[in-house]
Amino acid sequence: MLSVSKAPILVTGGTGFVGNALVQRLAKSGNHVRVISRSDSGKQQEMLRETCSEWDLVEFYKGDIGGSIEPLLPAFEGVNEVYHIAGLTNSIADDAVFQRANVTATENVCEAALRTGIRKLVYVSTCDVFGIPTAHEVITEATPHRPWGEAYPDTKIEGTEVVRAYQKKGLISTILYPGWIYGPGDRAFLPSLARQLQDGIMGFWCRGGFEVYFVYIEDLVDALVLAMSSTEADNDDFLILDARSRITLKEFCQQIGDYLGIRFLPVPLPYHLMLSLAWVSQALCRSGAIKRPLLSTLDAKYFGHRFRFSVEKARGLLKWEVTTPYEEGIREALSWYREHMHGETVFKN
Repeated sequence: MLSVSKAPILVTGGTGFVGNALVQRLAKSGNHVRVISRSDSGKQQEMLRETCSEWDLVEFYKGDIGGSIEPLLPAFEGVNEVYHIAGLTNSIADDAVFQRANVTATENVCEAALRTGIRKLVYVSTCDVFGIPTAHEVITEATPHRPWGEAYPDTKIEGTEVVRAYQKKGLISTILYPGWIYGPGDRAFLPSLARQLQDGIMGFWCRGGFEVYFVYIEDLVDALVLAMSSTEADNDDFLILDARSRITLKEFCQQIGDYLGIRFLPVPLPYHLMLSLAWVSQALCRSGAIKRPLLSTLDAKYFGHRFRFSVEKARGLLKWEVTTPYEEGIREALSWYREHMHGETVFKN
């Protein structure tokens, strides 16, 4: 059971998919939650207001964590615990935008936390920091961080190293590396795949069959709470994903199609062809010639390799377990998408 903190708990990225779920969990347990946001009103804030049953325990602090640090310091006053979840995942934004959102912002949060003497910081990184695996490699927390030559994972590597550097300065923290986060409330991951399937053709270019390593949103929130409360997790890091949910991307897309009534043709394609197509498509999008790339170079690389992960450390040291079976979680996620996003993604049944 989640304990109640006497001091406010600070959450960055509290209006996003993961942050929303965490804020709800914290507030539902009776905690006062302070959310840093660049705006104290807007669509995302309204979505949080609509879904959070204990809204009176949530307050917004207007601030830009990627800007100057001085205006942020008051938000950290009187706080003992900080969850740093905010980050940019859009894979075609300019490098400078990624640097500001994923590196500068992380450094500002760590510096503010250190200056104000918070008890602990929990930082959400990504399993992408471990790079493209070698043949038959099983990725663990001991695997070195390897750049992709892509803005998103490479700036998350930098952000993770910033947190580690602040550990040496005296800031106690725990780093989590989640897999593909899914569940009710996500407006990015499953909808993007559904849109691609609605085009009628879906390419697959991983020779061994790219496997998706999921983590259900509430299971990730469990890990966040455990990481904050466990002293054994201090200044340590953990992969957080459902190692038992291994399913190929082709199988997963078929499940989406079956549930939502979308028919599509799976087409095997060469990896280097898809990488070249992604590069051209991404360049056209950045030039303004097209609104959205057919594929990003990051996705081309990611879906073109086979990954293996181990979560034994999280299970043993953090005492974290997957509590939502994949079959149940995906049903709930797809049901939510069909109910809430029909205006944005037009399903055929």
